[in-house]
Amino acid sequence: SGEVYLRGAGDWNLITGAEGAVLTIGASQWVHGRGAIQMDVVNHGTLEADINGKELRMEGTLTNTGTAWAGSGGTLKVAEWTVTSGALATENAPGGGSLVFAGGLTNAGALFLGTGAGNLELGGAVDLGAGVVATAGRTVKVTGATMVNSNQVITADGGVVVVENSTINGGTLRVSDDAASLVHFVGDVTLNGVPWVDEGAGEFQVYNATTRFLGDYAGQLPAGYTLVVYSASTHGVVQWTMPAGTFTNDGMIELRHLGFGWVGYPRLHWEGSGELAGSGEVYLSGAGDWNRITGAEGAVLTIGASQWVHGRGAIELDVANQGTLEADVSGKELRVSGSLTNAGTASAAGGGSLAVTGPASSSGILVTEIDPGGGNLVFEGGLTNTGTIAPGTGQGL
Repeated sequence: SGEVYLRGAGDWNLITGAEGAVLTIGASQWVHGRGAIQMDVVNHGTLEADINGKELRMEGTLTNTGTAWAGSGGTLKVAEWTVTSGALATENAPGGGSLVFAGGLTNAGALFLGTGAGNLELGGAVDLGAGVVATAGRTVKVTGATMVNSNQVITADGGVVVVENSTINGGTLRVSDDAASLVHFVGDVTLNGVPWVDEGAGEFQVYNATTRFLGDYAGQLPAGYTLVVYSASTHGVVQWTMPAGTFTNDGMIELRHLGFGWVGYPRLHWEGSGELAGSGEVYLSGAGDWNRITGAEGAVLTIGASQWVHGRGAIELDVANQGTLEADVSGKELRVSGSLTNAGTASAAGGGSLAVTGPASSSGILVTEIDPGGGNLVFEGGLTNTGTIAPGTGQGL
């Protein structure tokens, strides 16, 4: 019923063993502090990282039937495989703590994240076995993982969930009705049988990252879903990479820039010619400085008959519009840098300007809004019109 304390003073502490040796921590033992345990561990007692800002590192495997715990701002990190039928936990505020399972996790026990600041990080092969909630000040990060998550919910409830270069099979991703509740997608993200639940003010985002979806969302965004490509205070590339071919957008894609002169403008980038099908919306937000829709050299973007692409920024590829293309942010411009072939509606409203750099042809409708909003249509590369021109009473053509 004793204690082993790897003290916080100094630089490091080690528990080591001969090659192949296994350390079993008895049911009434408390092993805690900071340093490294450089052997496989079977824990029946309490294993705790409890030194603020310091790490207790398990450099072998961990089999846990007791309690593996992070508190007082410490981090418990397991480099190899972890199998647990006991309890994994972090402390409530004000202490908090982080758990990092870099080499995989099979969980058949309890998983509790307290209200204190800190993270849960999951890598390798993961069988989560329980739902997790990122509360305020907490991050749940799935990175480099292949996760089996049958019937479990991963929730951002005032905190952040990050899915980075990982595959999740089953379960649900959820954001609560709290503006601080965020799910961030980074790198190649494969979701198989994983619906999103958005309860209100929370968001699903590509945040300051480049992301490509595989699996469920490689070719679709369902009705009721919103994904925000958000660039905040970065000069780096912020991009959702779309495959060539048809993407069925029945939801809402928003490109959003924080502003303040940062040139990492959010982008929707096509790897080849593509079509936006479905009955959804692409919004190049009026916030910030600029937004971009780009494509590989020679790519053409087709806007489907029931799509609404609008806002302010630049579409830097040739466009075939069968739906609605609209500049609708007051005093701002939506610019098509290539050619425009319009069989739908190209519109300027709300005081916005739709400008086309390349040659334009229209068999559809060209329209500006009736006062008080008005708008401008600007064809810098010429216009061949066989359709309808309907300038409103505000501003002009």
